[in-house]
Amino acid sequence: HKLAAVAGIKVTPSVVFDCLLTGPEILEQIKGLSYPLFVKPVKAGSSLGISKVYETNELSSAIKKAFQYDDRVIVEENIGGFEVGCAILGKQELLIGKIDEIELGDVLNNYKEKYTMQNSKLHMPARIDPEM
Repeated sequence: HKLAAVAGIKVTPSVVFDCLLTGPEILEQIKGLSYPLFVKPVKAGSSLGISKVYETNELSSAIKKAFQYDDRVIVEENIGGFEVGCAILGKQELLIGKIDEIELGDVLNNYKEKYTMQNSKLHMPARIDPEM
């Protein structure tokens, strides 16, 4: 988020936790964020430990789950839209892959869905115009 914001890219409002707090402390920290929220381990990959939270009573257990995968957890607002991505390899000279798009429908792109794609579709190339 910090790197994207410095580059002028709009990022979703979020809060990072370094330790598990009590319910009231969590609510105090996230006041101002709008549901639904995503709760994610900061450094874990493969969508491990991610939850989409629609109500306050789901928040504490989602944060506990995320802490099973990392020592820092981010809680961020949902962003409407669709997901695109690409591989980037290298350090000095970058090799940039084609942009793909994951069409999720009504499912969360959790670990199982990411690797089985039972309810998802992958579009290669992504359905976006070249300028985008």
